[in-house]
Amino acid sequence: MSSRTDQYSLNLFSNIENTEIYKKPVQATQILIANGIMTGQQVKAWNTLLKHAKEQNDAYNLTIKAGETKKPRTFRINRLELMDKMGYKSTNRKHFKEALIKMQDLKATWDILGQDGNNAWASCVLLPFLVVDNEYVHYSFVEHIEPMLFNSEIFHHLNLGIQRLLKRDESVKLYDWVSRYKTNPSKRTNCDPWELWRWIIYGEVDKKSYLQEYKLFKRDKLLPAIKEINEVTDIMLELIENKDGSRRVKELQFKITEKPKFNSKEGENKEVVDVGPTLKDINDQLQKLDISNYYKKKLTNFYDLALIQANIQYTISRMNDQTQDSIKNLGAYLLKACEQDYAGFTKQKAQSQGNGNGTMKVSDVLAEFQKVRTDDAIRMFGEMPLADQEQKIAQYNAVNEHAEQQIPADIEDRHNRHMIPFYQWLAKTTWGDPTPEEIIEFTMKIKK
Repeated sequence: MSSRTDQYSLNLFSNIENTEIYKKPVQATQILIANGIMTGQQVKAWNTLLKHAKEQNDAYNLTIKAGETKKPRTFRINRLELMDKMGYKSTNRKHFKEALIKMQDLKATWDILGQDGNNAWASCVLLPFLVVDNEYVHYSFVEHIEPMLFNSEIFHHLNLGIQRLLKRDESVKLYDWVSRYKTNPSKRTNCDPWELWRWIIYGEVDKKSYLQEYKLFKRDKLLPAIKEINEVTDIMLELIENKDGSRRVKELQFKITEKPKFNSKEGENKEVVDVGPTLKDINDQLQKLDISNYYKKKLTNFYDLALIQANIQYTISRMNDQTQDSIKNLGAYLLKACEQDYAGFTKQKAQSQGNGNGTMKVSDVLAEFQKVRTDDAIRMFGEMPLADQEQKIAQYNAVNEHAEQQIPADIEDRHNRHMIPFYQWLAKTTWGDPTPEEIIEFTMKIKK
């Protein structure tokens, strides 16, 4: 599996460390920009400014004495902190300032839920006041919308840490809008005209825009946004197209699935995903045992790291057992131990998964996925004509320089230590690295 796929898998399944939850008022999410295009960086800035203003407003209210009248005030945030949370990496402050200043020109249409339950539409600029100095960004909101921002009882939990991982503007805005439906019993968004969804994730378009055609909007904006959200965030989106009895798409809806959580070690203030031993851990232990480079490579190239770890511990216990004969070749013994799993690691893992509490480790899921694919490769190989089998073996031997790693010509000399790495190679060359979507689907199946 490639390092890129590994990283995606960790992002998909783990409790991501850079979690930053903002209880965002739903009305502050349900805004439409009427006179321009709001970028993904500006959305990230907007959410950060809202969150900090809410925190400062709460602290300010605690200082007001009984009978005092609350005075108009501005909020502020450290400039470098805001730049970081916008994902702004450039040292040139000019573009950072321009992004904020342009937000003063953006007019937002607000869906304000009145006390009587009816919607009242209002319109105002996002940031009526803004000052950027060397240290801080000072800002304020239109006074009339502050109760909605600070006192709203209708909100959802938006993960700003995950949102910052998104790169595409459309992905940022779509995630911002749909993430609140995670807690909706139906796990579905509203079903709205596709033109409204275009406005949500892109912005207003004129009559000459190529985005007036749904299939082009879907190809260039919608599908790439869904793909990035599914790869990077804590949710999976499924697009539902409503053609309303005709061939043309009329409305869109999204089905939302939260990605499974995995067992993690407890930390002081955060959770760290337990992904098992690293390659460095294993190599350090093998070096302490004075295992030669030849056996190191065979072990780490052909066997799961967790399996190696378990059998290293078994081998050390075996060495310390005075009632047993001494081990003449430690490297060869450890290789044999992993091949036949003397430690019983696979059996223990199966038992722990069967008696678990519904949570899984990332490493366990990936290992199980690889095992299933390897089993499929074994079946596929067995169904091949003999000539095709020998052709695959020849291809495998051609990419393995050392004779010890190659498949022997004589069938009787082919043992598990030869064939298991071959079947793993066959699976990968046939189907490639698993996509994040395939891993998610596989995880859902084994959790049932």
